[in-house]
Amino acid sequence: MSRTGETLTFSYNADGLRTRKVSITTGTTEYTLHGKNIVHMTQGSNTLHFYYDAQSRPAVVTYNGTDYAYLYSLQGDVIALVDGSGTKVVEYTYDAWGKPTGKTGALAATLGTVQPFRYRGYVYDEETGLYYLRSRYYRCEWCRFLNADHSSFAYDGENLFCYCGNEPIICYDPNGHNQQAVDWVRDVGVVAPAPIRFPFIERTQDSILTMIAAIETALITAISLQHPSIAQQNAKEAHNSQEESVEKNAKQAIFPQNPYDFHPLALSMEIKPGTYNGQFFVWFDSQRNAIFRWDEDFKYGSHYHVTGIPGVHFWPGTPIPEPYNTQYFNDR
Repeated sequence: MSRTGETLTFSYNADGLRTRKVSITTGTTEYTLHGKNIVHMTQGSNTLHFYYDAQSRPAVVTYNGTDYAYLYSLQGDVIALVDGSGTKVVEYTYDAWGKPTGKTGALAATLGTVQPFRYRGYVYDEETGLYYLRSRYYRCEWCRFLNADHSSFAYDGENLFCYCGNEPIICYDPNGHNQQAVDWVRDVGVVAPAPIRFPFIERTQDSILTMIAAIETALITAISLQHPSIAQQNAKEAHNSQEESVEKNAKQAIFPQNPYDFHPLALSMEIKPGTYNGQFFVWFDSQRNAIFRWDEDFKYGSHYHVTGIPGVHFWPGTPIPEPYNTQYFNDR
């Protein structure tokens, strides 16, 4: 790999995980792995040893004999390192897609540059500005991976270079193949079936909508008093609207617990083996566009995806969103 003023070569083990990086500017970086995690790293005269927490995230780094602890944002970004007294010695900032926007602190040029864990806890290469996600490299300036996703998690109709379904704020990708909701989103239930809730904004919106409805009703009433025929027409339309609403609610389909019970109209189903979890099911239309997908997720629970709503997990029992409910379940 090369860029202006820089050339890099990489070495990988039998599992395809990176074990060495050789750069013109920073020299040779050696990585010692425990499974998939980097536990030891050397670069020139610098030696780093990493200790992980129960969530398999770097918690402490011993840098040239001194311990420093990692601080994370709710999205899982490394935002600072602190020394034994709790003083921040390095601070990082990023934009939504992971582009570094700041690196400050007393050790920013040393520890802050050598230690690799940054946005979402990914390994960041200072020499190239790329994130290493074990199976692929991610370029935050492009908001895309450098190479396509050829794992079995990719399916027809999906952009194979896309990062996290274009939902970087609420998702991350632990291995370059399988986007997931970040912890705070999953923990508070923001991802389907529960939508993001902002009570104050919702109350304000409700008040505005109520006011608009009141004005609308007043205008219609005023016009109807002058034109009785319009009043009769409005009453008829209101009655029809009520009937349509009842009929629509009666036809509301849900995502079933068992994917074999999921039968959208005019779609064909295929079962594919998974790479990191279990199998997954994909429902295609006649043009081979993937419309729905069910993932057998052993860690967080099996769930569905809708191609047109990227980055959202739909759990069993969740109502199928419109217009998909009407289009694929309108005779249920």
